[in-house]
Amino acid sequence: MEALHKKENITVKQQRDDKATLIKKHREDINYMLTLEQKNTLEKLKSNEKKHKEERQANRLNGLKTKLNLTDEQIAKMKSNQAATHKQVEALMQNETMERSEKMRQMNEVKSKMKADFKNVLTADQRKQFEILKENRKEKMNKGRDDFKGKHHPSEVK
Repeated sequence: MEALHKKENITVKQQRDDKATLIKKHREDINYMLTLEQKNTLEKLKSNEKKHKEERQANRLNGLKTKLNLTDEQIAKMKSNQAATHKQVEALMQNETMERSEKMRQMNEVKSKMKADFKNVLTADQRKQFEILKENRKEKMNKGRDDFKGKHHPSEVK
């Protein structure tokens, strides 16, 4: 990887492609060295992470259900939209023939469509409330970031 960073006469695209190739080879090499038990452990870890991700999504939806007073029908539509989006993203991620820029463009399209579908499920009042929740979350994040900078930023230490 260091040799790749030292190459000065290659394009950014070529550097990304070379890096992706190195990472893929590295993963294959590691997978070859793992014992069957280690491979099984790795699969369990991936499975657990997938379960945790699904739990976080369910908790997020339940929180929205409460805060926005969503109906069961709205929740069902949102879950369906999430599943469809997940399938599209997975397909894009696994496509190794597609250019990175095209992949990113399509990912952004999928993301935009997901947001539009989400908002279309909501009523006008729910959309307003959702925007308020987003603003509150943004303010809270910015405040936390500002607090952190003031107390822990290396440039502030004397």
